[in-house]
Amino acid sequence: RFRFIYENGDPVGEGTAGLTINYDENEVLSTSRYTILGVDESVSVSDGKAVFSVKLGAPGTYQYVVSYSGGDAADVQAESTLTILKAYTTVSGVDVSGKPSDEKDITVTVSDQNNNSVENGTVSLTLNGKTYESNVENGKAVFTVELPSPGEYNVTVSYNGNDYYNSSNR
Repeated sequence: RFRFIYENGDPVGEGTAGLTINYDENEVLSTSRYTILGVDESVSVSDGKAVFSVKLGAPGTYQYVVSYSGGDAADVQAESTLTILKAYTTVSGVDVSGKPSDEKDITVTVSDQNNNSVENGTVSLTLNGKTYESNVENGKAVFTVELPSPGEYNVTVSYNGNDYYNSSNR
């Protein structure tokens, strides 16, 4: 969302705003939820406001240029940067009980900071010194583990993170 105002702080009237985002030397131009490469896009300015909806491919720092033209104010252009961070994640805790040598299926859930399922990555589960690994599919990693001798054990569960998500553990 961008605001276009006069020097006195009043919003400019009608006009057109453009947005160009550069990432890895490619221009990403968009007014939709989907990334559009190599298309010149713009939106209307109304009461000094222009709203762009851009879906960027990956976390990182993006250079962008926003412009205003065609209204009752002089044409302007400004450059800046936008930083997209990796999403934070959480993994579910694991409580398991059974007899020694029982094989148990354990499902670990991985979600982002908005409680959405993390679609992919790898989870490690460590029980009594033995580490198991499983791929995340639709927010879940499933492990089949053999229970150790009677007693209480700490289980460590770690999501290893990827290009889009930070790692987490419990």
